[in-house]
Amino acid sequence: MTLIATQISKHGIVHAADSNVTVVTQQNGIATVRTDPTPGKKVYDLRPAINAALTVAGSYSVGGIDMPTWMGGFLGNQATIPSVTLEGFARALSSALEAQMTSVEKANGSIVHIAGYVEVGNESHAEFWFVRNVYGILATGEYDDIRDTFQVGEDFWSRDCPTDDTMENGAYQLYANGFHEGRMPFMGVARHLGQFFSDVWKYPTWNLRPPSSIDGYEKLIRLYMSTVTTLFDICESKAPAIGGNVETVGIPAPVNAIHRR
Repeated sequence: MTLIATQISKHGIVHAADSNVTVVTQQNGIATVRTDPTPGKKVYDLRPAINAALTVAGSYSVGGIDMPTWMGGFLGNQATIPSVTLEGFARALSSALEAQMTSVEKANGSIVHIAGYVEVGNESHAEFWFVRNVYGILATGEYDDIRDTFQVGEDFWSRDCPTDDTMENGAYQLYANGFHEGRMPFMGVARHLGQFFSDVWKYPTWNLRPPSSIDGYEKLIRLYMSTVTTLFDICESKAPAIGGNVETVGIPAPVNAIHRR
């Protein structure tokens, strides 16, 4: 699997992922798991075609083609469509993954975060499109009900975006997916370190302040994820499910962006 995260704040959107790729091989009925020495690309910037980016978790191949090569071809085809929308892109990607992934590739669950800004009239707002063939989740945090079909939906603007000024006052929405033993600690790290930093920023004589740009939030998300990858590294597993360098893409909020429904 992997660990991916997307944060939406008034300053913009941050996409992040670890870079470990695990490889499973079978010989004489015995499965061997190892970490690919080449860092995997899991974050893809969709600009300038669409003011958005995406992150992938799960299978690192589609129809036997490695994810960077396959995604590069898919993105190239989408770029030739002059009027592609964020929703249209999400649905096209969902259909392509469902049609082209093998059943073996689908078996462990695949998830894609797609988040960016949508222009409506004179305003723009953030949307978070969630593509996956995972239909359920257990109380332990493990994924359940993994199917051969993919579903797609929008979770931020239609559901999680505040209807008051909390986002203008520093609130944000954070989504995380991937290997549950990394996803759950990541949310805990974000919560506890977030509270710690909030206390630090309030200390009257330290002159430290919260982020005032998308660059600052990108650094914080990278720190949260690096903390989790370090915890996996400490375990000294031969094939840690999460680890390597943290890749991020920050998308600044447009000047006409609104942050409440």
